[in-house]
Amino acid sequence: MLPILLGWDISTIANTYILTDICIGIFMMVAIAMLPKKFPDAWATREFGQSVPLWVFYTFVGLAGVVQGILIYNSVTSIKLYIVVVTAVAFTIGIIYAIKKDKEVNLESSNGEQYLEPGLETTSDSLADNLR
Repeated sequence: MLPILLGWDISTIANTYILTDICIGIFMMVAIAMLPKKFPDAWATREFGQSVPLWVFYTFVGLAGVVQGILIYNSVTSIKLYIVVVTAVAFTIGIIYAIKKDKEVNLESSNGEQYLEPGLETTSDSLADNLR
């Protein structure tokens, strides 16, 4: 609704959507690339692509990254700079907010008692720790 109110043409709206979508896709690719290292047992016993060597897997992830980079470059050069800056700021704020919320384990009830969120252990399985 906001792009229509701002009077953007369809090309600007489409390129902004592609930029946002591809940025989310990069986060997905990083997560996929981290699978063999983070979950070696599950990776070793996977049912799909077990015969594929690890270097082939990383080659395909790298090629997908190159394609994503080309799409981002195309989107960034096709839209105005302020849209790129606002998108980058929105992503940065969203990431910081998500990491902050992920680290908040202790909650306080309405009567002042503190308790742990159900299902959360005291061990560190936060998003920020998993990215290291």
